[in-house]
Amino acid sequence: MNRLNCPRCTVAYPRWRVPFGPGVFNCPSCGARLTFSRASARRIGFVGGLVLFGAALLGGLVLGFDRIWTWWFMVPFLGLAVILGHLVKIFVGVLELPTDHDGQRGRL
Repeated sequence: MNRLNCPRCTVAYPRWRVPFGPGVFNCPSCGARLTFSRASARRIGFVGGLVLFGAALLGGLVLGFDRIWTWWFMVPFLGLAVILGHLVKIFVGVLELPTDHDGQRGRL
């Protein structure tokens, strides 16, 4: 399903820490600094965009497309977008060791 594991020691990173943590994570076992890979970030953006488009389309079908641009639709939709964005990051993301400016992994 997802690969939220440390690439160094292969210990699973707790999923509940991803939405509440910073952009750089620390492995609970070996202490390695972890980030999302570039390919994973692209995949998160693509899947997140599809999910939000589907949610807006479904909301337009249920409530009518003339009400999508009103404030009482946009405020809950933006809240839903934040929650869905974190869920997509949890289920689609892949953690890796960060690279420094010389291209070496794990030196950051």
